[in-house]
Amino acid sequence: MKKLFLSIVLVLLLSIPSLGWSAKYGDFTNGNAFFWDTVVDLSSYGRTDTGSTSYLIELLDAAGKKATGYIGAVGAGETLGSETLTGWTCFAPPFHFETFITSGKDITSAMETASGAVAYTNLVAYQLDSLLKITANMTITSGTFDFYFRKYGGAYTQLDDSLSAGLNTFYRSVPTGYDSLQINGSTPSEFSGVFSVKKVTDPPVTAVHIISSLNGTTRNWASIESGFDPNTIASWQIKLLKRGISLSKGKGMIDGGMINTGMITDNR
Repeated sequence: MKKLFLSIVLVLLLSIPSLGWSAKYGDFTNGNAFFWDTVVDLSSYGRTDTGSTSYLIELLDAAGKKATGYIGAVGAGETLGSETLTGWTCFAPPFHFETFITSGKDITSAMETASGAVAYTNLVAYQLDSLLKITANMTITSGTFDFYFRKYGGAYTQLDDSLSAGLNTFYRSVPTGYDSLQINGSTPSEFSGVFSVKKVTDPPVTAVHIISSLNGTTRNWASIESGFDPNTIASWQIKLLKRGISLSKGKGMIDGGMINTGMITDNR
């Protein structure tokens, strides 16, 4: 009997401007994968982490490297792990704060008058590609302060050209080997600060969990291209996965399997 095949194809493009890497974050570890755009609410695409994934998401970093996964449940609200900072160490002279008083993870008084000064935190074995929330609540009397996330004795990445008075907040995925924070003070400089570094264990309710396979249950990305940089996520797009329907004349509908119906939301 001749069959008529109908594939339902929905393509709805919603243009959203690229907002730069600083507005897009993710966790790329097995068991805790998620994606969060701080400006765009993704909750309408959320399904479940227990076997229902209707949408595929693709991320591109600044170099065009791709990460792909299936959208699970929405985030439960930003949830943080335990505090990882325990203390600070001041550099030896001449690159030191002449006054340097700490209380655990916080700096209660630091002052420098002669040359640029540097201090760094305790070393922590952070999980590669997990997302950290880093905060510095600064009281600044004088000077400017550069803030770095770094690998002890090696590379570092600048969190801010100059910390502002008040609360400064940063989110970073952990690159290979990064294990501490560093603060550099100008000459002269005087400040105190309350600091924190905690792992993000669940994202806000506008973010989504990522599942590694269609209708799967494992919190992970399906694929991450070699060299993909979670700290330079530049754009994303979401594709709806819809069942293709096979119509058999006189016999009703037969399930025809999952097909990719095309892009519905694009942030590229």
